[in-house]
Amino acid sequence: MDFLIVIGVIVAVILAFAILFAVRYKTVGADDAMIVTGSFLGNKNVYKVDDSSGIKIVRGGGAFIIPIFQQAETISLRSHSLDISTPNVYTENGVPV
Repeated sequence: MDFLIVIGVIVAVILAFAILFAVRYKTVGADDAMIVTGSFLGNKNVYKVDDSSGIKIVRGGGAFIIPIFQQAETISLRSHSLDISTPNVYTENGVPV
């Protein structure tokens, strides 16, 4: 009977770690980027600043975000277009733009 309790506890601990990993693992698509800031960033795709802080850029993949120590923000890499109209605009020399 004690053997079954030990196996049950081990399975519960493994399941808890799996759920924690699934909740904290963040992914981004090919047209997005995730900026991770904080401590314990690792060495891959990490850009250091003079004061020993840094950022990690994840493109088209995923990263495990450590609660309290790291924050993640997703930005879009899709191109944007602006429609600009300039009616009756002239340069200094009187040339219409």
